[in-house]
Amino acid sequence: MKYIQLSMMALRYFYRYSHRYIFLFIALSFGFGIITAITSIKAGMEDNIYRSAKSHYAGDMALVGRTDSKIKFQINDVKKVRDTVEKSELSYDHIVTRTQFGSDGIVYYNGSDVRHKYTLGVDWEEEADYFAGLSYSQGQFGNWDKKNGIILSSPVADELYVNVGDSVILEVKTRDGQVNTASLVVQAIIDDSTIFGYYKCYLDRLKLNSLIGFSENEASTIGIYLKENSSLKKEAMKLQVSLMRDGFNISSLVSNKSDLLKEYQHKWIGSRLFVITLPVYLSEVSDLLSAINIIAYFLYFLMLLILFVSVAVTFRLILFERDREIGTLRGIGFHGRDIIFLLVMELVFLFFCSIVTGFLFAGFIVWIMSFLSFSMIPSFEIFMESGSLNAIFTMRTTIINCCIIFIVLFPSVAFPVYKASQKKLSIVLSGGK
Repeated sequence: MKYIQLSMMALRYFYRYSHRYIFLFIALSFGFGIITAITSIKAGMEDNIYRSAKSHYAGDMALVGRTDSKIKFQINDVKKVRDTVEKSELSYDHIVTRTQFGSDGIVYYNGSDVRHKYTLGVDWEEEADYFAGLSYSQGQFGNWDKKNGIILSSPVADELYVNVGDSVILEVKTRDGQVNTASLVVQAIIDDSTIFGYYKCYLDRLKLNSLIGFSENEASTIGIYLKENSSLKKEAMKLQVSLMRDGFNISSLVSNKSDLLKEYQHKWIGSRLFVITLPVYLSEVSDLLSAINIIAYFLYFLMLLILFVSVAVTFRLILFERDREIGTLRGIGFHGRDIIFLLVMELVFLFFCSIVTGFLFAGFIVWIMSFLSFSMIPSFEIFMESGSLNAIFTMRTTIINCCIIFIVLFPSVAFPVYKASQKKLSIVLSGGK
């Protein structure tokens, strides 16, 4: 009961002396807002790159076939492999099959040509949701000749001056190294200039299979989209065990791209399957992600340091102004611990008000950032959604930020509060220091 009364008294004091706390309120709100904005934008950038990579590599993990032929990526019996995946205990949402041709795919139009890094054969019905969700500068998913059509990225279309409805020539090489071509009609142009989408085109998987000499039951990759909150590492182990049990030639699981390249250099007979999780592919951009993390953590630490100094200096001044008042409270019977509790509760009220305002300020910062252009930074589009930065506010991150702010706030005021509560009453009331 005593501490409830002290809390109500602290609330009245906080309201009465709110003008004295205005600078601390602004500093804490601003600091929490900046920190929350940094962490939410960073989370949004990481989520966007993960989703971009997920669509590019066909799922949370991919089952890739590898041979020693000129077309290195090949699964000889897609039906048998898919049967093993589907009957396993894998917690998957859906499975897709792709044929991937390497960096020798060339698209010709009106005497100009562009070499593609990725020429992908897809099953349109299997990946309907993916293509329906893409942004198109020309055309749209659904209204095209799926057997004889091709989808290009907007930078390539601009380079070739090609539009929807134009006929282009696709040149590839067969598994024996012979050149093969096909005339295809541009059905849509994807508005994608990221490193994942720039030099990439899509056509029907069976059409690409016939061009490179694959049978209908062959492919390069079986992509697996896992259910939400599934453990990627555990699911990869499950798939590995299921494939080994059914007698497939399986490589060891790897955790990064360099280990994967070492596995590729081993010798084997026929086709070998590789279970590759998305973080393995993303290790290619790990340096870029590390740079973003370093910048984010530096700004985070800098803001915490500014907050610590601001709170420590300002609160000492506030306590200096309230010396006589604290002395009077002690003179009428308040103990030192009561004074400490009273002052700490005032700071708790300040803390919660600052957190609410700071969160609103973070939302405002994110809204402003969404209008800014980062086109001057090469390949920065990979971190953006529809051309703008997006942020992810999670309860876990918000709570962590609140705890860190409180941890910074507490030591910066603990010593001044304790010192103020322990001053000799005769010195305080006489105006001494």
